[in-house]
Amino acid sequence: MSTSKILLAEALGTFLLASAIEFNTVYFEGTQTSNTFSILAGFFIAITVTREISGGHINPAVTFSFYLAEEKPDNKSHLFTMLFPYMISQCLGAICAPLLGILLYNGNIFKLAPSPSASLVDAFLLEMIGSAFFFSVILVQSNKDAYGSTDKTLSTLMITGGLACGSAFAGNISGAGLNPAIGFGFNVARLLITGQVDECKYLWIYIVSPLCGSFIASWFYSCCFKKFYEDDEQSLKKDQDYSLMDSKKKVEMNNL
Repeated sequence: MSTSKILLAEALGTFLLASAIEFNTVYFEGTQTSNTFSILAGFFIAITVTREISGGHINPAVTFSFYLAEEKPDNKSHLFTMLFPYMISQCLGAICAPLLGILLYNGNIFKLAPSPSASLVDAFLLEMIGSAFFFSVILVQSNKDAYGSTDKTLSTLMITGGLACGSAFAGNISGAGLNPAIGFGFNVARLLITGQVDECKYLWIYIVSPLCGSFIASWFYSCCFKKFYEDDEQSLKKDQDYSLMDSKKKVEMNNL
């Protein structure tokens, strides 16, 4: 697969996700109401369309999580070379959706910002924890030896469920961006349409928090899930090897 096709897939997937957010939100008299189910369906479609081409990251923090969790030097070096091209493609795809919304929604653009009653510390922490949970599900489901990833449709549903849980956890406080590209796309698009710098005053939360969540998710995957899974596999292999021994060797081993 050529690099250009991979990056185009990431841009398209992120565009589909951002479009699901933009065009499944009702704007009325300065308020906005989103259809969560339709947005999750859009995310599911975006992952399904891009997963076999680019891995279906459609999120800079997910790309960063895969980089942090990779242990093989050659693979890690390759991921590093693709890290920033992936992120740029994702951000470009994300900003195209709200720019299209300017034309189709009479200038209405989804506003991603913390709740007015919430502190920035709370918004940052919940955005980080929600992201970490979401990314952990993705890393687990990306493991081809994991029990839940044998069926790709089921695996994608589980990833979508991870997004739903992460969003439910953080949504009422931070707005649940859980994706630096989405935060960048909508905040910068609002800046372009309004000309007000204040539109980007919370952008740092939607970039820094998910990236911090990447560290937590990669730690959980490497030190908890993967270690436990590998230990479980080794234990199973020992049991299988023991069951294949002849009775004489079993007696000798038990007498040691």
